[in-house]
Amino acid sequence: MGYQAYDLVEAVRSILGLRQKYNIALVGAGNLGSAIASSTILPKRGFVIHDVFDNDPKKIGRTVGNIVVKHIDELKKSVAEADEIIGIIATPSSSAQGVAELMVNSGIRVILNYTDVLLHVPYEVDVHRIDPTAQLMHTLYYLTQVGGEAAS
Repeated sequence: MGYQAYDLVEAVRSILGLRQKYNIALVGAGNLGSAIASSTILPKRGFVIHDVFDNDPKKIGRTVGNIVVKHIDELKKSVAEADEIIGIIATPSSSAQGVAELMVNSGIRVILNYTDVLLHVPYEVDVHRIDPTAQLMHTLYYLTQVGGEAAS
C-alpha cells in the first residue's frame, strides 16, 4: 500500500526536529560569518541566525544578512532573552577558546566550531567542528578512488 508522500515527509521532519525553529548566536562577522548569516538555506531548515556578534569596532553596527552586528559583550544578555541554543564560532583561531567559554557561560550547550582549534568545554556542551578542508579531502578521495579508472 505505502505511505502518502506528504505524511511521510512530515513524519521525518518531526523525528529530526525540523518542525521547530532553533535560534543561533553567531560570533564572527568577517567573511565566513557574513556568509553564514546571509544563508538562505538555514532558515528553510528551521535555523534562525538571531544575532551576530563581533569585537571589531568596524563591524559592530554593520548589517550582515539582515542582522545588525552587536558587540560580543551583549552575547549573554541576548542568549537569555532569545533562548539561543546553538552557537556558531566563525572567528580567527586565536579567539575561538575565549568565545567558546563565553558561549558556555551564557548558557549555550551546542557549538559549531568553524576554526581549527580543539575547544575545551564542559562535558555537557556538545561541540561540532566544521572543517571544509576535510570535506574537500573526502571529495578528493572519492574522485580518485571511486572514479579510479579515470584517475589512473
